[in-house]
Amino acid sequence: MTEQQADTRLAYWLDQLHKAEKAEYQYRERAKKIVRRYRDERAEHDKQHRLNILWSNVQTLTPALYAATPKPQIERRYKDADPFARQAAFVLERAVATSIETGDFDQVMHSCVLDLLLVGRAVARVRYVPVYEEMAEANEGKEIYVGQEKLACDYVYWEDFLHAPARRWPDVSWVAFRNHMTTDELRERFPDMAEECARAISRASDGTWQNAISGKIAVWEIWDKTARQVHWLLDSGQEKYSMLLETRDDPLQLQDFFPCPPPLLATTSNDQLIPVPDYLLYQDQAIELDVLTSRIQALAKMIRMRGLYDASLEPVQRLLGEGGVDGQLIPVEQWNALSQKGGIDSVISWLPIERMVQVLGQLYQARDRVKNDLYEITGIADILRGATIASETATAQQLKGRFATLRLGERQKEVARFSRDLVRLQSELIAEHFSPESLAEMTGLAVVPAMMELFRNEKIRNWRIGIETDSTIAADEFGEKQTRIEFLNAVTGFIKEAAPLVQAGALPLPIAKAMLLFGVRGFRVGRELETALESLDQFQQPAAPGL
Repeated sequence: MTEQQADTRLAYWLDQLHKAEKAEYQYRERAKKIVRRYRDERAEHDKQHRLNILWSNVQTLTPALYAATPKPQIERRYKDADPFARQAAFVLERAVATSIETGDFDQVMHSCVLDLLLVGRAVARVRYVPVYEEMAEANEGKEIYVGQEKLACDYVYWEDFLHAPARRWPDVSWVAFRNHMTTDELRERFPDMAEECARAISRASDGTWQNAISGKIAVWEIWDKTARQVHWLLDSGQEKYSMLLETRDDPLQLQDFFPCPPPLLATTSNDQLIPVPDYLLYQDQAIELDVLTSRIQALAKMIRMRGLYDASLEPVQRLLGEGGVDGQLIPVEQWNALSQKGGIDSVISWLPIERMVQVLGQLYQARDRVKNDLYEITGIADILRGATIASETATAQQLKGRFATLRLGERQKEVARFSRDLVRLQSELIAEHFSPESLAEMTGLAVVPAMMELFRNEKIRNWRIGIETDSTIAADEFGEKQTRIEFLNAVTGFIKEAAPLVQAGALPLPIAKAMLLFGVRGFRVGRELETALESLDQFQQPAAPGL
């Protein structure tokens, strides 16, 4: 690539990034304010009391959307009699499970769910990380080879992600990730451009580097789906100090090219992919809650027992101003004068607080009504928050639980989809790049050349192997036990009924086996017994007693 071509490409991508940032400007400014509200960051002079309903809602919804690490479910796509594909799927499933267990998958998903609930967009990506080693040869030379292979699943901060403006995700032509690097990291990652980077940084040492954090430099990593190329740009915020560091052809060979699944998005419309954060949809109610909370706090401070008394009666002052033990008696020398005035009630005039107490009660009721409106908007039912009424029937609570599930169902499906897509990307990277030795080491299983051919052939792999995950919602232990009991009852019942027919010749053994396996493959829990059942040669009927 000539210097002129590099400059042209640099100018083009800087312009694309600028347009994408401009299109998201309003969304990003709103999102920053929402994050500050969640963290309850306010000026020191701001003494107004608030009710941080945003924090409460996020803490309530997070475990409802993601509560368990998904387990990869990689099987034959059509669950037919294909022992080789079944074994290949089992090897791939073990490799992906090992990658998930040894990586930061859980932490990445928790961060993504938090971004979804706060700013309405969550992004994660996968990386193939080969570790290169040197091996000495007989002629005293050195050969570099891949000694170890790993996968990384990275959380992407919402401000460090851009994509081409589009109405639908399949129409997005490029995505970009902003990496923050030190000068040493730049020299190590781009050794051929080390001197040019140093000169550019020194020329722009007046603080023009865009979005630098902790003294690091912004480097954009742009994945161009149209040309299937990846570009790395050193971004200073000014074109004259920016530079194109590297361009590489499709480094991962992924089917959909992008190293990230479609982002988790909150409310969107059909005209754009820029989401609307949830908080914006109930911000009026949240602001009203803050106003009512501030009024409640101010009025509560005013409600105190205060009053006026006759200063000429010194014992009254002692009674009100002095501390003492319960039951203490205070002598009164002017008893006749006090009695003539009507006693203690006539010489003390208390501040009337009954009306303030009534107003305080009405404020609490008004705040509860606003909270109910807010929960109607968000769909957070009281049963989901652990709040219920003792007089409610079990049927009423079931209806509330079903309503909460319906409102959360789509969000839960979307989080599960996002998790599944991350698992699919990891499985695709393993199938495309990992060596047989690495797979055998990760899984403890034998990996034959024919299996590697199945992994490497993208079309055949997709036809014969399907990839799913189990639920990311909290596991239902009771439901799992019920499924296993149902499976065992179904298998033992079929064998009990079919064995006499097979022995009598009324039911051929191949048909009986096919019927049994047809039923077993419908149960996920039956995968572990499928191999043993396939090797079943006969149905034996127990001998009669005494024979």
